[in-house]
Amino acid sequence: MLFAASAAAEKAHFGYPNSIILIGHSGGTGYGSDPNRPGADAIENSWATGTNPVVDSVYLRILAQNAGIRNHAVNSARDGAKIRDILGQAAGATRLKTKPELVLIQGMDNDITCSGDQAAHLADFKTTFTKVLRTLSRGLPNARIFVTSQLGRPLTYARAIQSVPDARQTQTGTGPCDLFDQAGNIALEHVSFLTQIIESYEHAEADVCAGYVHCRYDGGAMASGVDQLEYLGPDFSHLSISGHGWAAALAWSAIFDFADASAPVSQAARAGRTVTLSASADVGVSGIEYKLTAPKKKPAKWFTRYTKPLTLKHGWTLTWRAVDVNGNSEATHSLRG
Repeated sequence: MLFAASAAAEKAHFGYPNSIILIGHSGGTGYGSDPNRPGADAIENSWATGTNPVVDSVYLRILAQNAGIRNHAVNSARDGAKIRDILGQAAGATRLKTKPELVLIQGMDNDITCSGDQAAHLADFKTTFTKVLRTLSRGLPNARIFVTSQLGRPLTYARAIQSVPDARQTQTGTGPCDLFDQAGNIALEHVSFLTQIIESYEHAEADVCAGYVHCRYDGGAMASGVDQLEYLGPDFSHLSISGHGWAAALAWSAIFDFADASAPVSQAARAGRTVTLSASADVGVSGIEYKLTAPKKKPAKWFTRYTKPLTLKHGWTLTWRAVDVNGNSEATHSLRG
C-alpha cells in the first residue's frame, strides 16, 4: 500500500542559502594576498567568504542573488590546519547562533605526507574526515556541504614557478615530492608521485562525501584549474587576490544549483510492518534520510541515511524526507506503526 506524505514536522529547504561558513586551512584565509600585509591573513580576499569585489567570492555570488545572506558569512579556516583541526572547526560551526546553511570544506593540504607511511596517514585522514561530515550532518541537519578538491596540480604549479629562481628553490631537492632537480628541471617522477598522493586523498574525500545526502564533492573542479604565476602570492605557496578569484570561479562551477527551487518528492510503501521508501526529483535524488522514534520517547536527534526497507514496530514513528542533488530537501513526513 502506498502512503502519501503526511503533515510536515519540518519545512522544506530549497533555494539560495542565508548563511555560509568555510572550514579548512590557509588556502581560504587570504593569507599573504594583501601586498600591504605580507604574512598575514586577509579574510576579505578569501575565495569562499571574502568581501573584495575583485575576488567575487562564493559568498558575494550568492549575495548577488539573495540579500538574506548579507553579513552571514563566517570564515573559520585557520593557517596550518590539519583534518583534526578541521574537525574542531566543524564542531564550532554547529554551535553558531546563526546556523550555517552552506558549509564549504577545504581540507587535506597539510595532511599530505611524502614519507613511507602514506597508507596509515590516509586511513587516519579518511576516518577523521568521516567524523567531520558526521558532526556537520548531525549538528546542521539542513545545511548543504560542499567539499573541494586540491586546487591545481603539481605539474601546472611547477611550470608556473619554473622561471622564478626563488620560488623554484623552495621546491628543489632529492625528496620524492621535490618538484625540481638541482639543474632546475621539473622532476616528472616526483611530480607523478605527489599527484598520486593528492588524488588518493581526494578519492577518500569523495568516497566519504558520497555517504551523506547533503554533501557534494566538487568532482575535481578545483583540481582542474591550471596554475599561473599571477595566481600566487609573494611566498609562491599561497594565493594572490587574482588567485582567490580563480579559485572562486572554479568552486562556483561545481557548487549546488541554488536557483533550483523544486524540492524532491517521496513516498512510503507499507506491507505489514515493512516500509519501503522511494523518491523522485527533476534533477536527481541524492538520497532519503529517516528517524525512528520509540513510543513515548523524544524524537530521534538525527537522521540516518535510508539504504533498505525498514521494520516499523507497533507504536513507533517513522519520519523521513528526500534530498535532491542540489541539496534541496522536502518537508518531513511521518508514519506511525
